Amino acid sequence: MSLYLLLHAIIRLIFTDTLQVDDREQLFYAQSFEMGYDMPQPPLYSWIAFVFFKIFNVGLISLTIQKYLIIFITFCYIWLSSNLIFKNQKVRNIVFFSYLLMPSFMWHMHQGFTHTVLLGLGIAMSFYYFICLLKSPKFLYFFMLGLSFSIGFMGKYSFLIFLFLLITSVLISKNLRYAFLDRRFLITLTTFLIFIFPHSYWLSEHFNQIFVMASDRLNISSNDIISNKLLTLNELIFNIIGFVTPLIFVLFLSLKKGFLSSEKNKLIDTLDFRFLRNFHILILVFSFVFVLFANIGEVKVRWLHPLMMLFPFWIACEVNNKFKSNVFNLRRFSLFLIAFTILVLVVRVIQFSVAPSLGFYGRVNIPITDSIDKIPKKTIDQISSIKTNDYFLGNHLHSLFRDKEIVITGKYFNLDKRDIFKDCLWIWDNDGYDDLDINSYSQIKFKEVQKITKSIENKPYILSYAIEDKSFCHN
Repeated sequence: MSLYLLLHAIIRLIFTDTLQVDDREQLFYAQSFEMGYDMPQPPLYSWIAFVFFKIFNVGLISLTIQKYLIIFITFCYIWLSSNLIFKNQKVRNIVFFSYLLMPSFMWHMHQGFTHTVLLGLGIAMSFYYFICLLKSPKFLYFFMLGLSFSIGFMGKYSFLIFLFLLITSVLISKNLRYAFLDRRFLITLTTFLIFIFPHSYWLSEHFNQIFVMASDRLNISSNDIISNKLLTLNELIFNIIGFVTPLIFVLFLSLKKGFLSSEKNKLIDTLDFRFLRNFHILILVFSFVFVLFANIGEVKVRWLHPLMMLFPFWIACEVNNKFKSNVFNLRRFSLFLIAFTILVLVVRVIQFSVAPSLGFYGRVNIPITDSIDKIPKKTIDQISSIKTNDYFLGNHLHSLFRDKEIVITGKYFNLDKRDIFKDCLWIWDNDGYDDLDINSYSQIKFKEVQKITKSIENKPYILSYAIEDKSFCHN
């Protein structure tokens, strides 16, 4: 697993320096340490990025190290949980590596996950320490469960959905509800509230602002047309099926002949894992109710990540409780897993290299860094400030010019690098994604506009820049 994650990180760093949307967001916000940021997400991921920027400098390398370190720790907790629950080593391996057959872990987390990666860590930690607590209700486990809850919530607000479903599924399980009814569970709640209090206080003062941004991202509207709800419901059903299909497909093909034989395999004798069945039933109920009443315009498959993350554990528990322990052919499962893994790695390489020639052109293929590097050194030497009104372009400037003041739509970075005796560089581009709104700056009298033009398989990219008086950047 470590090698697999390392290969993905290397592929990301070697083939392109172009940022993706989530990377851009972190480069913009994580320059400072705040109790909250102007985005519909909690601040923990940006806090960690702030620290990594101090250690490794601002840029894609820091963000990549941070992301894959969090993913690695998440898989460590998944492995620890499988060891706690399953006695059979074969089952442990199948559960652990099953995650590489789920779209969120197979593909999406390498594409653009940031806050969702931290959400996954919070879920994996919460599940592990909850199992530890069931086996041995010690003070440490109650405390770590509270810490896990706070990491999940401070990673992404949707963790509250997972938390609600988890607690509900446990409370309706007679043999397990003692865990949350124990007086020591107050330790968990107290730890959780203490860690989230600073941001929660900030959130209470900015709730309307964050709610509006979250509504825009979820595409929530007042349009209550029944046909639209049915279309969204249909999309939800297909996304749920798509989320689990690769895993179910491989597991089915890995079944041995005669798997319906008797001889049930036990998990942990003292524990009742039927709460996982309750949990996934509640997921379906909650998802359908949410779609019917929230008026959202679409359902993205990656939104299922926090809800479906325990799916491999549930499937394994159901299989272990009904069939014999050697129901799966581990060798066959491994062959399918290796084939899927190699396929994903190859597709990632293609995405970063020859994808445009195959008709697939995305933001990651935009030659922003290469174009910026073409700006003459003498031009860079005569300016101390760079100004742009393009967030995507501006955050590339962050990582490339640490010795310059960067101004993005009126927000100033690296103020200590400003030199009042040097001019300002005004820069913009046409990348095929954002509208080129240069007309709104028609009052600016450019001294001399320079252009750098690049093309990838008939997809033009034009980087334009002009030197202006220093006052232009500071007004």
